[in-house]
Amino acid sequence: MKLSDAMRIPRGVISVVGSGGKTTLIGRLFDELEGLVIRTTTTHILPPDGTLLISPNAAQVERALDLEGRVSIGCFEDAQSAALFAGKYAGKLTKSDIPVGVLSRLADYVLIEADGSRNLPAKAPSEREPVVVPETAMTIAVAGMTALGRPIRESAHRPEIYARLARADMDRIITPEIMARVLTDPMGSRKNALGEFITVLNQADDDSLLNGARQIASMLSGRVYITCVGRDPGRVEYWRDGKCSSL
Repeated sequence: MKLSDAMRIPRGVISVVGSGGKTTLIGRLFDELEGLVIRTTTTHILPPDGTLLISPNAAQVERALDLEGRVSIGCFEDAQSAALFAGKYAGKLTKSDIPVGVLSRLADYVLIEADGSRNLPAKAPSEREPVVVPETAMTIAVAGMTALGRPIRESAHRPEIYARLARADMDRIITPEIMARVLTDPMGSRKNALGEFITVLNQADDDSLLNGARQIASMLSGRVYITCVGRDPGRVEYWRDGKCSSL
């Protein structure tokens, strides 16, 4: 079963937040979803593989979708990044100038990376994050299981905020209970969420991490998916309201 089918992704705007495989998950959905698909950001992302339009207008996006069915779009975050693009690009892209409402009329799915995590497996949002647009039909919160057993200080983006939400100090080891606490806090992973909210516990790459993910899933409400998208995209375990269920 495709991951996109298992997750029952609705048509429309999908905002993805969190850490520990967010970009990889978006890439997987981008490749799997049937129909016209746009990938973009409301913050900053590294340029993705595949067809990429820089500062396009709506007509250019529509033409690319007609030709290829899926396209990534964004703008250079600064002039230096634009200059580097012709050589070895090391900068990031920021949001497109095209309103998300327009994008959602051009494509069946608009996948948005709505915050950053600096490649760390855990994170807590700042005052300005995540940037979830009003058109969002589903918010997906991703958390990386490789944060388990490591100190908050070393494994969380914005560790001071993460520690406050976890009601712990920054040297505390992240346990399933601590991660569940941040995932359920209204100012944690659920902050600014719109539409249906689902959780993806990613990086469950071995038995120990899978067991930790299951402990976390047992403490969460709603739909929860345990995955290891980067290593075994077909491996998915589904939980609902704290209980393991069949897909």
